[in-house]
Amino acid sequence: MKSKPARKYGDDASRLSLVAAGKGQGQKERRTVMSVSIKFHKERETKNTWRFAEDGDPEQHKVGTLYVQKRALAEAFSEVPESVVVEIKAA
Repeated sequence: MKSKPARKYGDDASRLSLVAAGKGQGQKERRTVMSVSIKFHKERETKNTWRFAEDGDPEQHKVGTLYVQKRALAEAFSEVPESVVVEIKAA
């Protein structure tokens, strides 16, 4: 059985990498989500976190709001980025 190559759907703000599974006789094509990349923009500062909001149409959001500890960003960046991309995939 030959599998189809990975295809990308969506836009830069919310991309899904999909891989088609094998299709046998009388079976529907199955798709397995391998990862999801979601773009967030900096919304505001709270006491101990930075709040990021997901880009795009609110009805299509996968996460919505993301809170990141200030210390975590301070360890990784010299200044807080205006936008971040979070990739979710199986471990």
